[in-house]
Amino acid sequence: MIKVKTTLASLFFFFLSVPVGAQMQTGLLVGGGSGSFSYGGIKARYENMTLRDVDYKLNGFVGYRFRLHPFTSCKAFVDLDASVGVKSWDYLYRPILKPQPSDNPQVGGIYILSSSAYAFFASLGGTVNYPVYKGLSVGLGVEPTYYFVSYEKNDMKRPLDVPFVGKIAYNFKFMELGISYKHGLMNVVETKDFASGRFRDWQVSVWIPF
Repeated sequence: MIKVKTTLASLFFFFLSVPVGAQMQTGLLVGGGSGSFSYGGIKARYENMTLRDVDYKLNGFVGYRFRLHPFTSCKAFVDLDASVGVKSWDYLYRPILKPQPSDNPQVGGIYILSSSAYAFFASLGGTVNYPVYKGLSVGLGVEPTYYFVSYEKNDMKRPLDVPFVGKIAYNFKFMELGISYKHGLMNVVETKDFASGRFRDWQVSVWIPF
C-alpha cells in the first residue's frame, strides 16, 4: 500500500510540474486487446493435475487523456492517461487419462480441465511522444497499474505493476488510433498452481479529443 501511495503521489506532482501555459488537449480514451501471460514456479496441486498453460483472453479499458505540449524547442508532446479496465484469462490443466469402465468402453478418455479468472485495474500512465511523419507518432513511457478486484482474491499477491509502454499512433484530427505494447515488470499473480505471473499486453486504442 505504501508503494501505491508513493507512485500516485509521484504522478500527482508530475501533473503539478507541467508549465501552466502549456497547450493542452483532453478527450475520451477507449481500447482493448490481448497479449500473453508469463508464469513460473509450477506447483503440484493434485495428482495427475498440473498447470498446462495460461490462456490470456482479452483486456479492455476506458479512460481520459490529457495531451500536453510543454516543449518550446521541439515538437514532442506528453500524454497522461487515467483509465479503469478489466483483464480476463483461463487456466488450462494437463490432460487427464480417465479409466474406461469395463461395462461401457465409450465413457472416459483424455480431456482438459480449465477455469476462468479476471481482474479489474486502475492505471495512471504517461508517455513522451514524437511526431515522425504527418499524423504518425511514436512514444515511450510507463503506466503504473493497480489491480483492485479479482475473481480469486488471493491470486493478486502483489497488485501493483509498473509496465514499460511503447506505442505508435496516427492522428486523424477528429480521432487518434493507437497501438501499444505494455511490458509488465512485477510478478502480480500467484496462485495455487504457480509462484509468479506477469502480463504482456497488446492494445488498440481510440482517443477522441473534445
